[in-house]
Amino acid sequence: MWSASNKAHHGSLVPLIKMLKCWNREKGNLFRSFHLEVLVRHVLKDVTITDYPSGARWVFDKMRDKVWTKIADPAGYSDDVASYLAKSEADRMIAALDQAYRRARTAENYSNQG
Repeated sequence: MWSASNKAHHGSLVPLIKMLKCWNREKGNLFRSFHLEVLVRHVLKDVTITDYPSGARWVFDKMRDKVWTKIADPAGYSDDVASYLAKSEADRMIAALDQAYRRARTAENYSNQG
């Protein structure tokens, strides 16, 4: 399943997830690693990563609204990978995602200007 998802994104999904895991570590591990992986895969379900800057921006943007979304473990072990979240944790996640989205959007705009 993960291999198929990575292939659908022309090999860009796994490196993007690794980048986002680095971001998560810098933010104090707001997300559990597996939750982050599943959430990234979920928000990229109907789109294709064309490049890392726009991919990161898209993920940060879409994840803000999906932190509380009930997403089942793809392996079937749990019906909600976000069940560990308390409201205060989710609020911190959303704030960090919002800041990351704004920064990614600004960086992408600068990059597009040359």
